[in-house]
Amino acid sequence: MRVPRLWIPARLACGAAVTLPAETVHYLRSVLRLPVGAEVVVFDGEGIECRGIIERLGRQDGEVRLTDAPCEPQRESPLAITLLQGISRGERMDWVMQKAVELGVMRIVPVVCARTGVQLSGERAAKRQAHWQGILAHAAAQCGRARLPALSGAVTLSEYATLPDSQPGLRLMLDPEADAGLPALQPPASVALLIGPEGGLDRHEQRFARELGFIGIRLGPRILRTETAGLAAISVLQSRWGDLR
Repeated sequence: MRVPRLWIPARLACGAAVTLPAETVHYLRSVLRLPVGAEVVVFDGEGIECRGIIERLGRQDGEVRLTDAPCEPQRESPLAITLLQGISRGERMDWVMQKAVELGVMRIVPVVCARTGVQLSGERAAKRQAHWQGILAHAAAQCGRARLPALSGAVTLSEYATLPDSQPGLRLMLDPEADAGLPALQPPASVALLIGPEGGLDRHEQRFARELGFIGIRLGPRILRTETAGLAAISVLQSRWGDLR
């Protein structure tokens, strides 16, 4: 059995006792059914992980004692990918976020588009953001990453343009009507990849994205669904310039 990995955003040090949140206690007790003394790996989401053992496991609280020196595993891609994903309905958005973490993206920006069929505001937006953050944490734990991708709040394209950290080197958007495939360029340090929601980006959004410097590309002769398009493009980018070799 693989050693379970737990995201605990806390300072990790050998010998330290780390308090477990209630949802993690439930996962260890009711899902994995682990006993006290079982080995786990704790990671802080900032690139540090450490082995430990379960020292206490109550019904709603628990504690892990860290037994090894913290380390920084080298599992991050050299290509910093920001995925700007048009928000979709149902479980499609969850699926994209989970798999994007596994494929090594650095940052995910949920984008509210004209054809977005989901209304997010106020308390509903906060709940969805917390839900997505949990998906990122579970995906990182499963695939062995010690660093969580950054998750931005949901924004429109115009709001994204005003963010201080919205300046990656190469900007690409999938467009089934584009003439060219992936540009024959030198490996960039970073890529921003824009994917439309179900129905795609409308003409105004495509025009605005081009004004922001996004280059339209297509991936082969078939039109891909929103939950497929971004993951296929990330795989190609990682294979060409990242660490899927």
